Amino acid sequence: MIKFKLLIPAAGKGTRSKLNYPKTLYPVDGTPIILRIINNFSNYDNYPSVVVSPDGCNQIKDVLKQQKINFELILQEEPKGMGNAVLTFKKSKFYKNVDNIILVWGDIPFLNKNTIEDTIKRHEVNKNDFTFPTYFSKSAYTILERDDQGSILNVLETRENPSITSVSGEREIGFFIFKSDLVLDFLQKNLDNKITTSTKEHGFLYIIKHLVDKGYRVEGLPIAKEEDCISLNKIEDLDQNI
Repeated sequence: MIKFKLLIPAAGKGTRSKLNYPKTLYPVDGTPIILRIINNFSNYDNYPSVVVSPDGCNQIKDVLKQQKINFELILQEEPKGMGNAVLTFKKSKFYKNVDNIILVWGDIPFLNKNTIEDTIKRHEVNKNDFTFPTYFSKSAYTILERDDQGSILNVLETRENPSITSVSGEREIGFFIFKSDLVLDFLQKNLDNKITTSTKEHGFLYIIKHLVDKGYRVEGLPIAKEEDCISLNKIEDLDQNI
C-alpha cells in the first residue's frame, strides 16, 4: 500500500492569467510552479499524479520529461470542476493501492516546507481522515466555520454564499491530505452543494461539512504562513509577491 500519493490538479487553461499555456507551468524564480510543488513533496511521493486537460497535456508532459521526473498524467476530458478533477484519480494506475492523497492546487508556488511537514505529521499522529492548514486573511476567498470548541464545521466559498458579509477570516490554502477511498466515495455521492451555483461545476470543499456531519475526523490547522497562500491568478499579482 502506498502511504502518500501527491495529486496535482493542473487542468486549468490559464485564461484568467492571460497565458497561452497551463498556469502551473509559469516560471517562478526560473522554475515552473509544478516543479516547485513536486520538489516540495519529493520526500513523500516521487511519482506524482497530475490531472491535465487535453490542451495542456503535452506541454506539461514535455516539462516533466525534461526534468527526468517519474510522473503520471490523468486526463480530465472536460472542465467540470475541482471535485471532478479529484475523481479522475480513479483512472490512476495507483488508485487501488493508495492510503492517503496529498492534494495541492497546481498554482501555489510558495508552500513552506514546515507547513507541509507539520500538516502531514498531524494527519498521521491524530489519525485524521481529512487535514489541511489554514491562514487568517483579510481577504479570504474561503471562510472556515468552527464550533465553540474550535472543531471544523464547514468551509464556505464566499462567491457561493452571498450571505457572507465579511471576507476577513480563516481560510484554507489549497493543500489537503485525506483518506483516499473515503473522500473519493463522498465525491461520487449526490450530496448537497455538490454543484456550485456560480459555475455549475462539481466543487470540492463542500464534502468537508458532509465528512464532519458523518463523524469523520476533520482538522484545520492554523499554521500556514502568508507566502503559503499566494496563488497565480493574475501575473502581476504573483510578480509583486515574489
